[in-house]
Amino acid sequence: MLFIAERRAAHHEEIDLLTSRDIVEILSEILPRKAEGREALVRRINQRHERRRGSIRSRYRDHHPLQPV
Repeated sequence: MLFIAERRAAHHEEIDLLTSRDIVEILSEILPRKAEGREALVRRINQRHERRRGSIRSRYRDHHPLQPV
């Protein structure tokens, strides 16, 4: 958890939704094995972050409906 907190603080602007799963994926990319490439890794993480952002927005809309003006 400390490692994740340190990474979030150090790279807040680039990876604001960094999770332990992201760390595992990063490590699996850089540790010895057949690499898919940095671009594929960044694409997978960004896609997951977009899904999480969508979930966050959806949950916010469900619990904070627009007020009539």
